[in-house]
Amino acid sequence: MVNIFSRWDAEWYLDIAKNGYRYQSDRGRNSSTAFYPMYPSLIAATAFLTGASSDAGILAAGLLISNLALLVGLVFLTKLVRMDFDEETAARSALYFLVFPSTFFFSAVYTESLFFAAVVIAFYAARRQLWWVAGISGAAATLTRPPGVLMFVALGFEYLYQRKFKLKEIRADAAALLLVPLALVAHFGYMQWRFGSFWIFLHTEKEWGRDLVGTPGRWASFAHFSGGDLLIGVLALGLILVGWKRLRPSYGIFATLAFLMPMASGTLLGMGRFCAILFPIYIVLALIGKNPALDRNWLILSSSMAVLFMAMFSLWRYVG
Repeated sequence: MVNIFSRWDAEWYLDIAKNGYRYQSDRGRNSSTAFYPMYPSLIAATAFLTGASSDAGILAAGLLISNLALLVGLVFLTKLVRMDFDEETAARSALYFLVFPSTFFFSAVYTESLFFAAVVIAFYAARRQLWWVAGISGAAATLTRPPGVLMFVALGFEYLYQRKFKLKEIRADAAALLLVPLALVAHFGYMQWRFGSFWIFLHTEKEWGRDLVGTPGRWASFAHFSGGDLLIGVLALGLILVGWKRLRPSYGIFATLAFLMPMASGTLLGMGRFCAILFPIYIVLALIGKNPALDRNWLILSSSMAVLFMAMFSLWRYVG
């Protein structure tokens, strides 16, 4: 029952936590250097502190981190929404987050919940003008998933937005946002030291079938996706567009860039998972859900899809 939350990429995170990074230079062989370090490092640290050195213990550590991060993300999502909307909207945002079709990733041995928590904490801190907290949280997001580095753009815009884009209002605390790109440089620098290549992540991504769309033949890969990828991707795109009118611009910047980033790799595979981390879509859904009929219908549809996708995931069927 516990092991059903460990499928596909989860095995790579658990392997990194147990054995560290490994790079297979043979063409056509996947390597663990395609994954970012924050999540597996926390798994390894938790397993070490608890003395859980077995495979089952490391798996339990991963599940613990994912679900604790899920709870933290929920708390700060509601706190963030309350800054602009009422309590009912905040509660509905959390509910829609929990029943989203690909919500099971947040409780599985995946990075989604940790990334989500880091992002909403960073935006909440930015709204409170706690810029060093925002920078540290943004750096944590960067070390968790590739879209984390986009926080530098979104948080930078939020900083200028709060100061009405007056350069004379910029203070030393703006330097905190540099922690976001510096975290990425530090990780790539470690890869240079460990494997002799600063850009090994990009080389590994090619072996995983992800490359820039400008590469010859990459456009054809857009034809390969699941029904869940397409459905969630279209839904998320529509909600992002609505969010540009209803939410703060920095939210729209983050959601748009994080939506486009995986598509730039030349495939739609995984969009169901990549869209689940876009916190603005839950706020927009909550605003739309003020209509009782829409609220009930969405809860029924989304919950049903979540149950189906979880069952497919547990049976090693690709979901998104």
